[in-house]
Amino acid sequence: MNRLLAVGVLLLALVGCQRHDADAPPEAPAADVAVGWQLTDLPEETSITYRDSVDAPGVTLTCTRADKVFSMRAPNPVEIAPIERETATITLGYETFVLAVAQEGEGALLASAPVAPQLLRALTDAKSARLGFRDGFIETGVDTDGVFLAFSKRCEALTAMDPAP
Repeated sequence: MNRLLAVGVLLLALVGCQRHDADAPPEAPAADVAVGWQLTDLPEETSITYRDSVDAPGVTLTCTRADKVFSMRAPNPVEIAPIERETATITLGYETFVLAVAQEGEGALLASAPVAPQLLRALTDAKSARLGFRDGFIETGVDTDGVFLAFSKRCEALTAMDPAP
């Protein structure tokens, strides 16, 4: 009889737990990561990020006011750390630039150079970006919303530099 009573109490407790879980509000969905192009504009810097999917690490182009530097952060296409004074190429539209490259965190590269009028002109006309390092490369999707143009205009304002004609 005691066993039967114990089993009954246990069943009631389980039913109570299930009812409590059913009454609980649903969990909030995880914050969505933007896919495609996204512009981030801060007082001292501006950047655009391209992400193929929610799980993708993304490619970010940044322009800063303080040091007037353009940089591109992207996953390392060859997964081998760069050595001192190594360079990468960045292609913006039809223009290619050689930039200094460094390891940026685990699995990422940071290519950077001072902002120049030719670079600003290339940003204005670009619809995508491509980073080439050693035998590998990574490239963004195509900008169809004018994100590159907005980014280049903000970079011009931050650096007080005009694009090359």
